Amino acid sequence: MHKLLKFDKEIYLLKDGMLKSLGTAENVTYITKDICHVGNDLFKKDGNKFDLVIENVTPYRIYSHARANMPAWIHVLASCRCAVDKKQVNHALWDKYCELVRQRSENNTEEAVVVIPTYQRQSEDNKPRLLFSEKGFAPDFGAKLYPTGRAGLEDFSLEGVVFLGYNCMVYKGQVYTCSDTERNCYNYPFMSSKVERNCWTKVDNALIMSAKDYMIFYAGEKSVFALEQEGNQTMFNALGYIHQIFKTDVSDLVIVTNWQKDNLFELYHLGEKLELLARFEILGDCKIDKKTGYVSIHRSYVKLDDSGNPVLKKDGECIFVKEDIECVFKNGRYERTVR
Repeated sequence: MHKLLKFDKEIYLLKDGMLKSLGTAENVTYITKDICHVGNDLFKKDGNKFDLVIENVTPYRIYSHARANMPAWIHVLASCRCAVDKKQVNHALWDKYCELVRQRSENNTEEAVVVIPTYQRQSEDNKPRLLFSEKGFAPDFGAKLYPTGRAGLEDFSLEGVVFLGYNCMVYKGQVYTCSDTERNCYNYPFMSSKVERNCWTKVDNALIMSAKDYMIFYAGEKSVFALEQEGNQTMFNALGYIHQIFKTDVSDLVIVTNWQKDNLFELYHLGEKLELLARFEILGDCKIDKKTGYVSIHRSYVKLDDSGNPVLKKDGECIFVKEDIECVFKNGRYERTVR
């Protein structure tokens, strides 16, 4: 007589009255009909065969009937003085946006899985992925945005995905997020429901505002990105996380935290064009006059070489660079001086 017995998580084989330990049992959780999660690893089931797909990850389904909640600060950003009707947006930029919207009709993520590394330290080998059961992993184009956070749309293919951190992705013209989302989960047969929060879903109305030469989109929680028009080229700009919005008497400014470096702030002027005025490391070093829109920033930072390594003195100490940045608002835009 042969039987498999389970004591707690340990599995034993009972054979002719003798017990033999077979090891510790792992739970199998199906993410889609043929993608399952076992421990920290992801497998694809093909008949009775399990193929390892990727190790040390947490997988998430994408739910089409979930809801992405929009935070109140979106209305502040949408009311900026530079906001215009779609008819006043640069025609090349608007055409490119409409082209991206049309791609959504080819988008089917019902059986897709968002794969997040167990240890969230983003690198080339440890980064979020988008997995399809039949097609495998979607090409990742996030590296195109290094180091500036900007790249031309021609650098991205139709099948490619761009992850902005661990909470947002853009795929085939559609924005997805797992920040501040919710869905109702029903428990049959009693039809009682519970709310699951922070699940992956589409952002149905991601466009926050349109200006003459750029458009800003919501990407979950405090994240935003933009499309900008530069001559004949449409650029993707992964702006980052909204830290503060300033409405002065003459201009609208926004401070974002760089999406790749959370200790680096960037100050933008929201005019007809999206103007990057300055980067700085300490928030208190940025002073903005609410009446005139005048900006003063004092920076002190370590000098880096072309490889990103600190430049050292002969005694081994780091060389510091000091900058005083002034931005004066004139005729609808800022004049920038660095000393």
